[in-house]
Amino acid sequence: MKWRKRYYGSWFIASIVMFLLSFLWHGVFLNDINKVTYPLWLYYALAAFVYFCIGFIVTVLATKVNFSSRKYANGGFLGGILGFFFYLVAFVLGISFTEGNELSHVAIDFMWQIIETGIGGLVAGFMYEVYKDMAKIIVD
Repeated sequence: MKWRKRYYGSWFIASIVMFLLSFLWHGVFLNDINKVTYPLWLYYALAAFVYFCIGFIVTVLATKVNFSSRKYANGGFLGGILGFFFYLVAFVLGISFTEGNELSHVAIDFMWQIIETGIGGLVAGFMYEVYKDMAKIIVD
């Protein structure tokens, strides 16, 4: 039971952080979210679902793959790699807010996706460790 609490808490927090980072990037810094051609509520619902799924994958990787004894280091590294592959899929499928595929836009979006997913993995691993330490102090 304790493992599930650590895992679910890490998963939800990592998903929320990545969703908020995406909103900050597209809604505030680039302000390109207004180029979405369908209703914004649908975009936000789909984005929340996608980041929930990405959060699941990042959390599984951060907690199960052991490159380091620190889960946050695993999560940050593997999250960055996962962001690399997610961006490649989105790029090949043509999923983008930008009208053209200028090299500068592609490079910046590419780096941001790696950073965003890496931070999500870092948060997942960190929160897993925090919940693990809390379990030592607090008994169910």
